[in-house]
Amino acid sequence: MKKIALIIIDMQNDFVLPTAPQTIARAEIIVPNIQKVLASFRSQELPVFHVYREYRADGSDIEKTRLDNFLTEQKYCVPHTKGCEIIDELAPIEGEYKIVKNRFSGFMQTELDFILRRLGIEKIVVCGIQYPNCIRATIFDGVALGYDVTLITDATEAQTQEIAKANIVDIANIGVECLTTENFVTTQNETNKWNPNSYNKHTAFVSQLALPVVDLLNPQKGEKILDVGCGEGTLAVEIERRGAKVVGVDMSAEMIEQCQSKGIEAYVGSVTDLPYDEAFDAIFSNAMLHWVKDARSAVQNIAKVLKRGGHFVCEFGGEGNAYALVSAMQEVFEKHPEFGAFDNPWYFPSVEEYTTLLESEGFRVEYMEIIPRPTPMDDIGNWLDIFANGVTKHLSQEQFEVFKEECQVILKERIYSQEEEWLLDYKRLRVRAVKI
Repeated sequence: MKKIALIIIDMQNDFVLPTAPQTIARAEIIVPNIQKVLASFRSQELPVFHVYREYRADGSDIEKTRLDNFLTEQKYCVPHTKGCEIIDELAPIEGEYKIVKNRFSGFMQTELDFILRRLGIEKIVVCGIQYPNCIRATIFDGVALGYDVTLITDATEAQTQEIAKANIVDIANIGVECLTTENFVTTQNETNKWNPNSYNKHTAFVSQLALPVVDLLNPQKGEKILDVGCGEGTLAVEIERRGAKVVGVDMSAEMIEQCQSKGIEAYVGSVTDLPYDEAFDAIFSNAMLHWVKDARSAVQNIAKVLKRGGHFVCEFGGEGNAYALVSAMQEVFEKHPEFGAFDNPWYFPSVEEYTTLLESEGFRVEYMEIIPRPTPMDDIGNWLDIFANGVTKHLSQEQFEVFKEECQVILKERIYSQEEEWLLDYKRLRVRAVKI
C-alpha cells in the first residue's frame, strides 16, 4: 500500500471568513468536509501538511499580477496578523507540517517535495482553496514530480460552482483520482488499526462460524485463491490445508504480520485497489465487505483479478445485520449533538441489491441467501471497543466512554438475557458467483 499524505491549501482567515479582504465565496461550505478528511488522517497518524500563503507587507514577494491590488487595497496574508492564520476549525496540531508559499503551487520554492520524499510519501491527497489557482498548480506540479494525486472534490472550492466543475474535468483528464469526501474517508478508514490479540480473544467466532463458507468455496488442489480481508490468517490456513495456494490481502499491517507468521503469503492492500489482472482461480472473503461502502468498486476489482470462470465466494453483513447495535449507536449520537452527525460506516445489502450489482459487473449468481445468525459475545463493551471505531474515531476518550456506557444500557434491554447473556443480532449474506 502506498504511503500517503494530506495537503490542505490556503484555508486561512483572509480567504475563508466572509468579511475577509480576499474571501472566496464558497470557502466556508467545505470546512466540514475538510474536517472529516483531516480527522481520518489524524486517527491513523498519517502525515498532514498545511500549505498557506505569506506575503511581506511591502509586497516585495507577491506575484507580479497581484502586486498593484495588494498595495492599493487592503493587504492580506501578512505574517503575524490574524488574517494570515489558518482557520480555527483546521488549526494544525503538534506533529503536523506547516509549509509557507508565496506562489500558486505548494511545491514552488518550498520544502514540500523534499519533506514528502524524506517521509517516503508516494501519494498526496489535496483539498482547500481555490481550484483555478493554488489547487490546480499544486496538483499539476505533484503529477509532474511523480506523485499519485487524489483530489477531494467536495472539500475543495472556487468562487463559483461553474469554475469548480470546469477545473475538476481538467484535473481528472490528466489522470488525477477525483473522489468525494464520503468515498475517500470510507476507503481510507478501511485501514482501521486492529489489535490481532484482542480481536482473536473476543471475536474468535468470526472465523469459527465461517467454516461453511470455506466449504462453499470448495478449494481444490493447485488452485490460486485470493483471500480479501484475510485478517490474522485463520481461514487462509484452512484453505491451504485443503490444497489451494492462498494470497492474503488486508488493510491492517498488524493483521498481515500475524497472517505472514502462519506461513501465508500476504500483503497490505485494499479490495478497491487490487494490483492483479485475472490472476486467481477464486476470490474468498469473510466478514469484511460490509466495511466497504463503495461496493461497486470492490466488485469491479474482484472481477478484474479473477480468471474467467472463476468463483467469488463471500460472506458479510446483509440487510438487517446488527440492527439493534446500529440503532443504539445512532440513538446515543442523536442524544449528544456535540458528538456530531452519526455516520454509519457499514454496507448491509439485500439479496436483490447485491445480485443486481454482481450481474451488472459480469457475474452469474449461483447462490445467495441471508442467514440469521444470533452470535454470542462475551461482553458488548468489547464489541464496541473493536468494531465501533468507524463510528467513534473522531470522539475524545471521554466522549467515547460516555458513548460506550449509554450504548450498553440501551443494548442490555434488547440483546441481553440471563440465559443467553449477550447475543448479537447478526444476519449474514452468503454468496457464490461465477465470472462469465
